[in-house]
Amino acid sequence: MGCEISFMKQWTLASILISLEMLTCCANKQRMEPRPEFDQKVGVKENDLIGEFGDPEDYFVREARYFAGELRMHVRKKVPNDKVLVKELYYRETEGERIFWLTKHAGTIWLVVADVYIPPGIAF
Repeated sequence: MGCEISFMKQWTLASILISLEMLTCCANKQRMEPRPEFDQKVGVKENDLIGEFGDPEDYFVREARYFAGELRMHVRKKVPNDKVLVKELYYRETEGERIFWLTKHAGTIWLVVADVYIPPGIAF
């Protein structure tokens, strides 16, 4: 019976080591894959964005309710209701894409309420 316990301990230890190795392997792969980065520029004024990134490749203004899809749903969580006007600024860069969503504050100032940086190799 002593051999059986020893064998069971060895089997359990081997299973734990294999599980840890698999977790480490998966965690390392996950860290190496590029991921979108959200909300790095919240609170920045539109003029400051244009000063840093230049004129956007594309932009439009719509009510928040028209923002759908995996990326744009993020902005709907940041506004008080679906009727808020949101300005989207889109930048394509050599090292990825950037999208900024701004809302009007104090009547005339557009401020970033949400943004995303999409590294190369990620498609939405």
